[in-house]
Amino acid sequence: MLFIITEDKNSAHDFWIKAATEYIGIGNFKIANNGNYGNTALKSNVNHAIKLMKPGDVLFVVFDNIANTNNFNPYDFLVNTSNICKEHNIIFHYTKYYCFEELFLSYSELIKLSNGKYDTELEYIRNAIMSGNGYTIKDSVVDNYISKANDSITNREHFANSLLINVMTGTNGFFKITKKQNTFKTNASCFIYSCDDIQSNINKHQKERMCSICKYTCKDCTSFNKIGHISKNSEIINW
Repeated sequence: MLFIITEDKNSAHDFWIKAATEYIGIGNFKIANNGNYGNTALKSNVNHAIKLMKPGDVLFVVFDNIANTNNFNPYDFLVNTSNICKEHNIIFHYTKYYCFEELFLSYSELIKLSNGKYDTELEYIRNAIMSGNGYTIKDSVVDNYISKANDSITNREHFANSLLINVMTGTNGFFKITKKQNTFKTNASCFIYSCDDIQSNINKHQKERMCSICKYTCKDCTSFNKIGHISKNSEIINW
């Protein structure tokens, strides 16, 4: 049995639960959060999950592997969780991105679907993520973006969120990812929901206007195929 713990209950939660539904199947996984969210609640969530699990089960922790803070050290969390899982003969997996937004910033399709205003930034960030070299907000390309943006950007996660929103503003289709809950069921549904499902909930005019000019490689695809394409064409492939 697969047990999933998510740091939050917003976009990352929705994406990974949809992925598990498509690839594992409802009934073959459980959401193991104890009702608390945030990085500082991960330890208690792991302890809660362990009590529910049996030897051979799989624990998958969805969280942003950001820099150390006063209240949370991702390295210590991973080491401690790995040790606990070994003690109980549980298989441990976790998300290896810096933050969820970077999963989609590394997705090869994004530049094709974007509004074209930030192609330089997108190419730079994708290459930095996919190469494993990473980047900082002091890099010249990032610094130039921050100086032009109206957003309040103080760290790498803020930058990634701002860029992901801005590159998709005013674009065709439902491809705008935000941190809000249910974003993949509304503004970003075209990324992971089947085109048939989406088209069944829009009118004929919307379908003709939006779908007829869609540039997405996964146009007319199922959820299973869309999520599979993301996994093969983003930083997930390096995990």
